[in-house]
Amino acid sequence: MNTRAKFRNIVLRHTTPDTLPNLISEQKNLCDLCGEPMYGDAVLEHSVPISVFARGPLALEKAVKKCHDPANIRAAHRECNGAKHAKTREEWFARGLNVSAANYQRNKAKGVHLQGFPRHRLGRLIRRAA
Repeated sequence: MNTRAKFRNIVLRHTTPDTLPNLISEQKNLCDLCGEPMYGDAVLEHSVPISVFARGPLALEKAVKKCHDPANIRAAHRECNGAKHAKTREEWFARGLNVSAANYQRNKAKGVHLQGFPRHRLGRLIRRAA
């Protein structure tokens, strides 16, 4: 990532609105990426990743507005959001990664490890499934 994109990424991350509690209640406490219940591990998830706006041609003010537009932000499990990484929401669902993430979250709630992986390694598990 070049210096301009790094600077824009920092600005975009530090201007993120504090709307997580509202999003969680609007989504009925369900993760937007896997559809499973969230138990205190929710984070703000951008449907179009912050990195897309950081590298994009939009002026910084417009990038901030579009990045944090209510239509672009959702609540998700920390693990699901980390596994999604720089993919868009459409790419996530097109690859069927929501199914792997849902299975992981269900087993996590039961205290079961999947395929011998520690529970905190959802990203590795999903990348193998893709």
